[in-house]
Amino acid sequence: MKRSTIFFVLLPLLLLSCNKNKVFDKHHDFDGNKWGKTDIVTFDADIDKVDQEYDIFVAVRHTTAYAFANVIVDLTIETPAGEKRTMQHSLIIRSADGKFLGDGLGDIYDISIPVFKKMLFKYPGKYKFTLENKMHLVEMPDLMSIGIIIKKS
Repeated sequence: MKRSTIFFVLLPLLLLSCNKNKVFDKHHDFDGNKWGKTDIVTFDADIDKVDQEYDIFVAVRHTTAYAFANVIVDLTIETPAGEKRTMQHSLIIRSADGKFLGDGLGDIYDISIPVFKKMLFKYPGKYKFTLENKMHLVEMPDLMSIGIIIKKS
């Protein structure tokens, strides 16, 4: 069998195995590539296994015209029991030398930033994840989408 044939047969298997640890992966696209202060983004994730550790990421898609090194967000997690916890995160998307981090294709960059490692969920059920824009502008231009990704640790 030729090497190229083997590659195309194994590639889908490799891609599927990389995603088997993902429990949740949802994104919200912003109209006009602008995230307004009043545009609060909410995701509902079903977590069934409470004996499993999880890593939680905030995913950001932006253009190369994005003028800042970070995106400041408040992340609120609400449990099925109604408990809420809010933490502010400064999501670094540009290195100290000014280069964008993450994966770029043309003028679009994607980055997934870990915000919690090895987190245990207390209750099985639906968890609500809320992201709020805490940047200083009323509208943050050149932000295309934001999302939550949950993976098994």
